[in-house]
Amino acid sequence: MKGLLALATQIWPAFATDGAYTVLYTVADGMFYFLPIVLAITASRKFKLSEFTGLAIGLALVYPTMVSLTGGEIIGSVDLGFFGTFQWYATFFGIPNV
Repeated sequence: MKGLLALATQIWPAFATDGAYTVLYTVADGMFYFLPIVLAITASRKFKLSEFTGLAIGLALVYPTMVSLTGGEIIGSVDLGFFGTFQWYATFFGIPNV
């Protein structure tokens, strides 16, 4: 659906400002935005964990305060060579939190 929306905006640029585009884009993007919740529920079933516990973990991952942690200032980093750089924005009792 996102591919079709991109194609539609290339053919008809004014469509990007239309309300229908916003609704269709929200529908297409909604599954990706809430993917941690869906994965938490299915993983909790697979690992025989309480679904409410899995749901709470998934909801915490999309909670706006948790999401905003990665938008702040980098407080530490470690160069991992070929694998890139590990950076963290907050700590949890002194443990780096990505």
